[in-house]
Amino acid sequence: MNLKPIANESIVTALVRQLKEGGEARNKLISDLEALAWIGMVETPHPNKPRKVMEDQYTYLMAILHGVARALDKDWMSGPVFDRLAGIFTDGVFLRKTQQKKMPELGFHPPHFVVVSPSAQCNLKCKGCYAESDAKKGPGLDYSLVQRIVDDKLNLWGGHFTVLSGGEPLLWKSQGKGVLDLAEENPEHIFLMYTNGLLIDEKTAIRMKKAGNMTPCLSLEGWEERTDARRGAGVYKKVLAAMDILRAHGVPFGISVTGDRHNWQEVLADDFVDYFFLENGAVYGFLFQYLPIGRDPDPDRMIHPADRAFMFERTREILREKKVFYVDFWNSSPGCNGCIGAGRAGGYFYIDYNGNLCPCVFMPFSAGKVQDLYTAGGDLNQALETPLFKKLRAWQKDYGFLSTGHNQGNWICPCPIRDHWDILEPMLRETAAEPTGPDGLALLEDPFFSQKMAEYGRACRELTNPIWKRDYLNQGKKGQCGK
Repeated sequence: MNLKPIANESIVTALVRQLKEGGEARNKLISDLEALAWIGMVETPHPNKPRKVMEDQYTYLMAILHGVARALDKDWMSGPVFDRLAGIFTDGVFLRKTQQKKMPELGFHPPHFVVVSPSAQCNLKCKGCYAESDAKKGPGLDYSLVQRIVDDKLNLWGGHFTVLSGGEPLLWKSQGKGVLDLAEENPEHIFLMYTNGLLIDEKTAIRMKKAGNMTPCLSLEGWEERTDARRGAGVYKKVLAAMDILRAHGVPFGISVTGDRHNWQEVLADDFVDYFFLENGAVYGFLFQYLPIGRDPDPDRMIHPADRAFMFERTREILREKKVFYVDFWNSSPGCNGCIGAGRAGGYFYIDYNGNLCPCVFMPFSAGKVQDLYTAGGDLNQALETPLFKKLRAWQKDYGFLSTGHNQGNWICPCPIRDHWDILEPMLRETAAEPTGPDGLALLEDPFFSQKMAEYGRACRELTNPIWKRDYLNQGKKGQCGK
């Protein structure tokens, strides 16, 4: 993001101080920041991003700012937690002080974060779980290995942000420690943890508040009927109870929603958004469109391409009108310049509970094992040099990442596995990528799955290419996107 007019330490420090002060000082700050950010991000031409992309990124930034302000206004985020998160975010994520110091020796722009699933063990057995998690899954990664990954990310790249997924991260125990110990022992990091919320009690919330650097993202499928239908009877009310506990202790949280063909309208409706963000305290949210990977993959559950095109407009409306940071992992990709996988500059890669180095959480193919990499004396930089990761980053570049002018591919359809399976499949074979489970094997060997994925991607591109050209590249007439 181009924020030169506001991205200096004195102004950012004032931003943090005045946000906490509240009242008119906070309101004036937000108003001033909106004006400055518009000039810095939108009115200032960017050499390799369309203006509309910068407008989207401005909208995302303002939405998260308003979400934090709401949480402070309503005492949903405690002062000490805000101080800790704001301090790490300001220096480590926004200004990227540590990363800037690393850049001369690195010689390249590194990823911003890593997603780690320390264990596949889970206290639920949700239908269609992308990770096939359940209570019978094995022990997962050693604590010392996860700590080394966190250390590597900081020492090599200056990365202060780590995402924990699963399985259920709060179930993970190794060498006498767990995810809360990880947060407590790494105070210079922010940890975003995807969790079903069932293990969040008073003791857990107190430890999160004291650490001040962990934010849980709680899973929902919609209202009670849909959530319980997929996740188990009584789960919805337990998630709401976890939210009550987190709010009471001032621990900021978000929501994670899986959208499919049956529930996408429900989870994007005004009443759902208003309840969880404006009334119940979620500071941020992620909508992950269903992909046929994991347990019992079903291509027919994927959101219809025409509905996905409508969702694209609806998500932007929520961000813009409600100032709620509720982003769609695929549809909101213009806000992060397309696909962020494979260790792309500013992006990430995924390490699963078996140590597989995967380009993305939703791409069940491995470029190798992190344990083997470390045993051979390597580090996470070597993960970036694996053939699969390199080939994917080359495709990202060809598709328009950091290209000059308006040569970008359609960033509404940025995903290799979801939108460009016909390109990804030969890439996987050429690099000898290993499926991490039967779902990946089916994608490669079952012609039904392969055909379905290729057809889906083509249909999505056909529907959204005109939108991309019209709205982002200023080609063609204005019109209405949708069904």
